[in-house]
Amino acid sequence: GNISLDYYYTYFDNQVVGDLENVREVKFYNLGGKSYSSSFQAEINYEIAKKLELRLAYRNYEVKTTYGSQLLDKPLVARDRAFANLAYETGAWKFDYTVTLTGTKRIPSTAANPLLYQRPTHSPSFIMMNAQVSRSIGAKKKFEVYIGAENLTNFYQKDVIIAAND
Repeated sequence: GNISLDYYYTYFDNQVVGDLENVREVKFYNLGGKSYSSSFQAEINYEIAKKLELRLAYRNYEVKTTYGSQLLDKPLVARDRAFANLAYETGAWKFDYTVTLTGTKRIPSTAANPLLYQRPTHSPSFIMMNAQVSRSIGAKKKFEVYIGAENLTNFYQKDVIIAAND
């Protein structure tokens, strides 16, 4: 097995900001303050048994931008993400199962909306699961056939557009 650790830090001094902080408008302007991004990722790959591999990963993002005069988390960017994958291969057959966790994301304030159209300041975290079975056919020119399922937890975002009927 192996373990991998990565850390990146980026400081922006010239950036176009897409400001969604006012629910009634979108503003675009040049950065007038600080903006930075830091990312830490840890990954473990391990062969549990012959041809059975486990991959675990975690990533932490801190992405901040100045909106107006406030340094805030960039909206709609999850601070935490986790990933687990189990893969098995035997001859021409491959089996793959993946689980991902996406953490909460900051949502621009909807406090100026009528009470019915106000939303929380952060989205809920959620889990997605995917599975796939594939088979290689042919000796010289391999052709791969697969069947899979995505979103096995049937997660979907409710109220994607506020007041869509209006």
